[in-house]
Amino acid sequence: MHAPLVMDVLPSEEEKQTVDRLAQVFEQTDDTVTVEVRNMQSGESITVPKAVFDSIKTIVDIIHSGKAVHLVPLGMKLSTQSAAEFLGVSRPFLRKLMDSGEIEYEMVGTHHRIEFETLAKYQQRRKDERKAALKALRDQADRLDLDY
Repeated sequence: MHAPLVMDVLPSEEEKQTVDRLAQVFEQTDDTVTVEVRNMQSGESITVPKAVFDSIKTIVDIIHSGKAVHLVPLGMKLSTQSAAEFLGVSRPFLRKLMDSGEIEYEMVGTHHRIEFETLAKYQQRRKDERKAALKALRDQADRLDLDY
């Protein structure tokens, strides 16, 4: 059984209790701890590699803090529809960003594909720009002694 290529991780209310308990257990772990996964039917146990455990721990920490996790394999390329959905914009608006060169893409046959990393960088750049604009407005309001 294969996991989907893109996966949103947000536990149900019942699962949140387990996540909270996992977070407590993980807070008490250090580099000397090993974690095993056991198949309850066959009894087989496998030690979880440290890199995988660290990833699981990070995911649990994020979910425990109340945030959802969006898992995407590195190098994954999205269609324009999926990319627009990820950014929360319309597909035509995304195409304008692509045509203007703000978002790089590549053609696969007749289809446009955008690397997830490109979208994440664009999203962060826009977030930074909004933050800077708000700071400039705040500074201007302070200079002009305006209440806000």
